[in-house]
Amino acid sequence: MFFRRKSRDYFLNKGEQHFKKELSDQVDYVVNFQNKIELTNSDILSNNILSKESVPYKVKKYVSKNKENLLKIIAGIALTIEENEYKSVERALEKIKFTKLDRKKIDNLLSAQKTLSLSFNSLKLTMDIFLNINKRLKEGIESSKNIDRDKHTKELLKNSILVYELTGFVINYINSFGLNGINDMEEIKAEVFADIEQSRNKENLLHDDLRSKKDVSSDIKEMTLRASEDRLEALNLIERKWDEFNNKIESIRNGVSAVKHLIPDLKVIQANAERQIDVLQLIFTMQILESNLKLLQGIANIREIELAPLTPQDAAILLGLDTQEISLDAIPLTCVQDKKKANVS
Repeated sequence: MFFRRKSRDYFLNKGEQHFKKELSDQVDYVVNFQNKIELTNSDILSNNILSKESVPYKVKKYVSKNKENLLKIIAGIALTIEENEYKSVERALEKIKFTKLDRKKIDNLLSAQKTLSLSFNSLKLTMDIFLNINKRLKEGIESSKNIDRDKHTKELLKNSILVYELTGFVINYINSFGLNGINDMEEIKAEVFADIEQSRNKENLLHDDLRSKKDVSSDIKEMTLRASEDRLEALNLIERKWDEFNNKIESIRNGVSAVKHLIPDLKVIQANAERQIDVLQLIFTMQILESNLKLLQGIANIREIELAPLTPQDAAILLGLDTQEISLDAIPLTCVQDKKKANVS
């Protein structure tokens, strides 16, 4: 657990560095371009510069490409983190000799979970980067108060634009965000629960049949009923495991909802940042950074929500596969339903 956490922090730090550099390069580019053409400070904000007819195509292309690169950084780092998280699970699964059908079921389940986890963690990563860069900017502004006035003003302009662009990116990202993998997970669950219902009905029929038979010895009846009760308990275990898994998914949904509720406040913060860019007063920039940090602290719990990779045993239980000794001998797993048929016959 500690290693995984450290690993994520390592990748987060790399992502933050790449993200900050990409954004800083864009700000440097448009600020320098401002010396070549008459543009106000607010004119060089990405949303405005793309609509300016006087701005050359190559400048607009650069800004547009930069926006794409920011998304690629988030996607790339999030994928790297997920691949790192799932390595141990995938290695463990490779050692288990599943039947072809069971292997397909396991692969489909883990693929759906991985998609869901990747989707949610990309949002968490975005919020973490947003939070960390805001902190760094605040610290940087506070430490630059004693430098040359002209240089300080230029740095303040760049930092103010950074805050605006960063906030804008997060708003757009949250607006367009949707959890992937949920539908696949629901389909898998529906199939498993249909099998559970069918199996439970067969067990109930078996109970009724045994009770009606007068020529079967009491010992055989008792033994068969005990075996049937064990199978029913196995079905209950599958349902409980899905309940646990659904609770994790629900916490993810709630986390996404909490983030989406930030959009109105973030839009006000961004609009305020745009209005202050032409004023360039230190106090206003600091207030905007403080607003961002305070807003994010209100949803700090989203960074604690995790959908850890399923263990082979948990995946098998969710799919109704026989899990006996799976972690010890890596025996082939067979469907509980198939085993039940064998027992009944």
